[in-house]
Amino acid sequence: MNCISINYKNAPIEIREKVAFSKEIQIDFLNSVSEFCVLLCTCNRTEVYFTQTNDDKIIKLLEKYGDFPIGTLSRYLRIYHDEKAIEHLFRVCCGIESMVLGEDEILGQIKSAFEFSKQHIEMGYELNVIFRSAVTCAKKIKTCTKLSKTSVSVATLVANKIASLKSKDKKIKVLLIGSTGKIGNSLLKNLLSYENIDIILTLRNHNREFENARLNAFKTIDYRERKQYYSKVDCIVSATTSPHFTVTYDDLCDNYSKNLTLIDIAVPPDIDKSCEKLSGIIFYDIDYFNILAKENNDKKLNSVISAEEIIQQSIDDLKKEMAFHFFLPKLQMIKKSNITLEQMLFKVKAQCSSDDFINFINILELFGG
Repeated sequence: MNCISINYKNAPIEIREKVAFSKEIQIDFLNSVSEFCVLLCTCNRTEVYFTQTNDDKIIKLLEKYGDFPIGTLSRYLRIYHDEKAIEHLFRVCCGIESMVLGEDEILGQIKSAFEFSKQHIEMGYELNVIFRSAVTCAKKIKTCTKLSKTSVSVATLVANKIASLKSKDKKIKVLLIGSTGKIGNSLLKNLLSYENIDIILTLRNHNREFENARLNAFKTIDYRERKQYYSKVDCIVSATTSPHFTVTYDDLCDNYSKNLTLIDIAVPPDIDKSCEKLSGIIFYDIDYFNILAKENNDKKLNSVISAEEIIQQSIDDLKKEMAFHFFLPKLQMIKKSNITLEQMLFKVKAQCSSDDFINFINILELFGG
């Protein structure tokens, strides 16, 4: 198997966008190859896995459907052949090659890409068994390591922390100040995935279109009304780009729930640090989550070592399975030749290295009891 890859490591977004083909173009691409090909298209990578087509043809098709001038795409490509291509697929499948180390989404994307390709062209034995083995290996890594179980995104870590809070009511009430920035928007998406969290979102007047778009997902209030909710929530999170405090000691002093968690993930800080002196206040700043993210990333890196060991063992098992598959027809020919075991041993002895021959003899001894 071979692989040609355009991904976030070797190509900027404007190049990747051009090869993030629509389903219609993917079908045309696959039909142009005609058989034995899997096309994977995600926001961070476009990869072609193939067995009986040469590299030049695949590159020309990528240039054609990506609307690149001939010969201009090659500097953005990474090309893998044979076992290197198989290893690359296994690493992609389990998330080692992802921008977010160990992310789960890529496994589903690979399974979908394989099934989509299979619907339109012939896969053949080799691609079928390789992709099946890669998916099985990724599932084993997910089960046996912490690669996909440890969050490193600040937004995810903050959402996890909020979801773990205790509330006198059944749901945790959160006041989110600021959601238009990258981290605030990402945090909002993470919070929406939890059923035990009610979100109150502050909006400035010029963001009212956002309110209309997500009206049913959470409650929205005018930014200037935020102080009225300090006593009604379990947690206040601030993630604005404001140069001024959004939550001050004086505003909070006589107007807050006595078990209140404050989370400040803004730079510069949004929440007056003096607030943590108030009784019942628990305070987390961006440094706390950055340290936690680093610790979690270190855990992930340790998991990568375990994952790579599982990958190598899985590839070794795959190679044996494929070798046996292609040997089966020859086994029938050997049976018909009536060659004796002794004759076979002499032939093996003549052809093998000493180490290989000793291993062969040791295996035969297993059948002698």
